[in-house]
Amino acid sequence: MATTNHLLTLATVTLVAGVVSVGCGKRDVSHAATKSVAPSNTSTTIADAPVAPAVEAQHGSRRVKNLDVPVLVDGEQVAVLRTGELPTQLVAHDDKKNGVEEARFYRFSEYLTAIGVDISKIKSIHLQANMDRIASIEGSELRAEPTRFVFDFLGKTNGSVKAAWDTTGMKNTFHSSEMYAVSIFVNKAAPAVSVAKSCYLVDGHCSNDLAYVEKKVPTGTRVYQDGKLVGMAKRKTLTDALVMGRDGEDAKYSVAKLAQSFGADITHAKSIELLQGDDVVARFSANEWQSAAPALSFKLPQHNHGKIRVFVPANVQATSDSPANREATISAIVIHKSSPLSTLDLSPISDDTAPQATAGMENVQGSPINPSDEGS
Repeated sequence: MATTNHLLTLATVTLVAGVVSVGCGKRDVSHAATKSVAPSNTSTTIADAPVAPAVEAQHGSRRVKNLDVPVLVDGEQVAVLRTGELPTQLVAHDDKKNGVEEARFYRFSEYLTAIGVDISKIKSIHLQANMDRIASIEGSELRAEPTRFVFDFLGKTNGSVKAAWDTTGMKNTFHSSEMYAVSIFVNKAAPAVSVAKSCYLVDGHCSNDLAYVEKKVPTGTRVYQDGKLVGMAKRKTLTDALVMGRDGEDAKYSVAKLAQSFGADITHAKSIELLQGDDVVARFSANEWQSAAPALSFKLPQHNHGKIRVFVPANVQATSDSPANREATISAIVIHKSSPLSTLDLSPISDDTAPQATAGMENVQGSPINPSDEGS
């Protein structure tokens, strides 16, 4: 990784922090393409026909905290790239040769392996950036230099994920520290990327469509076991078998049964954590879980983007002068059965995370790929 790249990354971080301090709206990625993104047999670039200018993202497209970056393999979501949802076996690295003493960089190859992606089978990785641009890494490039491709977070333990590698000599030399979505192509063809525009072209326009994703990326509460995503809470997955009772008009569901419905083994877990965005707001030891699980319930309110609201016991929250059972909107449930326990500190429950938790994905649009649409 070149020193100049780190200077660029630090400059970008400073600029983003300045924009956030002003306070602006979120990125507009809701415009729909009129034609599916065309795949190629490999992630080769395509010759460019005359194109209209790219539709510029609205100013203030980022929120430093609570930005979900979906990670997809052949269009299927396998993770969300956030600090709290990183596998705990993942190790942060320094970059002393470029003057960075702090261990804050995570290697993409190690991250993908930890979430269950076979590095040896990757054809290409596409990262959606500002103004519908696409940065990319060939699978062969990743395998040849696994320590080169790293990422970190704006706040080290929270905030926006930032790509931090030099693109010199790569097949696609477009550089962006921004990531809005990570698409990995293993069994399916990677869409072609325009040479001149560094984007997917659809009818001559840059498109923000996600390959092989037919609808919007789901935004429900994620459930992880040992670093791997095993399921996501959605209203249609909440069967009568999960119901524990009612709270007024709202059904109350079992947290334990929700996790078990995805195949998670919570009976033998060493620890279970509840996350609000980047914050761990509850941590159960094995004994605490066994005690709390029979009564631990949640609701799924309307218009909550699939995020469940859990009734959290006071004893598993951060230490407080006024301990109390609290209701919290939860973005992820993290189960540690074989993986190392988290070292993140507990944070107080916030009442202001629910609307922010989906800021990165609620408008990300998908479009199914048409394999016969080659080279358009």
